[in-house]
This record gives sequence, C-alpha cells and structure tokens, in this order.
Amino acid sequence: PNNCFYMIQHDEKVYYKKSVIREAWKLPMTKIVISSWLYNKVKEYDSNVFLVKNYVEKDKFYINNPIESRKNIVSMIQHPNPSKGTQIGIDALKIVKKTIPDLQVRIFGTKNPIAGLPEYFTYYKQANISTLRDKIYNQSAIYMLTSYLEGWGLTATEAMACGATLVSTRNGGVDDFGFDGETALLSDPGDCQELASNIISLLSNPDRRIAMGYAGANIVSQF
Repeated sequence: PNNCFYMIQHDEKVYYKKSVIREAWKLPMTKIVISSWLYNKVKEYDSNVFLVKNYVEKDKFYINNPIESRKNIVSMIQHPNPSKGTQIGIDALKIVKKTIPDLQVRIFGTKNPIAGLPEYFTYYKQANISTLRDKIYNQSAIYMLTSYLEGWGLTATEAMACGATLVSTRNGGVDDFGFDGETALLSDPGDCQELASNIISLLSNPDRRIAMGYAGANIVSQF
C-alpha cells in the first residue's frame, strides 16, 4: 500500500455507496486530491493527503471573441448523473427567457439531448475542443454550472478561460476559482430561481458581467 497512490477527483459517494467510499479514504495509501474542499474532506479520514489543483489547458481554451461583444447566450453541460443538476439548469433558463426574450442557450453533452428542449436551445453532442472553445464558450456571455456536488468543475474553468462569466451553485468544486461577486455569482444547489436571478442580473448589467468575465479569466489562468 505504501507504493500506491489514490487520486480522488470527486466525493465518489455520487457514484457508489457512501460507507464504502469513506472506508476507501481510510486506506493506507497516499491520496492526491484536485481541489481545496476535497482536501479538507478527505483530511477528516486520513492525514496522508496532497492537494494538486486541477488545470486549464491554456493552449486550447482562451479568449478569441471579445467579452464585450457577446450576445445573451448562456451555455451549460447536460449530464446524466442527477448530482449534476441538469434539469435545474434548464428550469432556471426557462425563467430567464421570460425576462431576457433574446436569450439563447448552448448546451452540450455526450448523450442525445433531453427530449423537449426549448427551441432556443442548441445542443452539441460530443463536442470536440474547437467546438467547445469557438462555438460554445467563446460565444457565451455566461456559463452556468448547476451541480449539487462537484469535484472541481472543469467545464467551468474552461469556459472562464474563454471569457464566459460563471454563474454556479455552491457545490464545493468551485471554491478555488468561483468567488461570489468577484469571479462568479453563486447560489444554493437546487434553487433554480436564484440561478435565474443571477443570470438575469448579469445580462441586465453588461459592465458587471464584462468585469467579472475578465476577473474569471485571470483567476483560472493561474491553473
């Protein structure tokens, strides 16, 4: 066991039995975690833990469309795991549409799109890096992360590197880069109304959105 390394990228209870995961965290091996909140969590079960924060591939994700010129486009990921909160995000965007009538949504995932998506949603299946960068993140005024629990939030940091302002739940993973009121607007997991209100606030105040977009791009450039 002393020669083994256990890389922990999430609170794996979202995938398997919590009791088994907690016993695994006690195993006598070196643990490497990718975010501060995971470090603090795993530290409760074993002291042999090292924090190596996740990263952004800056040669692949960068700003190539001015933040100032972006339309009212919000992007998000569609994910089948309930912990990702995809339906909450869709519900929030339906609320936003009532106040921001020219809202457009770019949603992406690995599976087929959820049935019944509104006509103002454009779905990208298995988007490659150039599609994510050029057609989704760089077109987005806002990137929305809807998870109840998140190991890090890699798509959020990719989007921020491309200049999209982050609207997110308080899911743990964003703690290293999503600073409420500075680089992101945060809300409680599962609260679609608060998510919607934060999006409306930023789309209605472009100067604030732009400033936060640049601040977000700056913070994730450190990873």
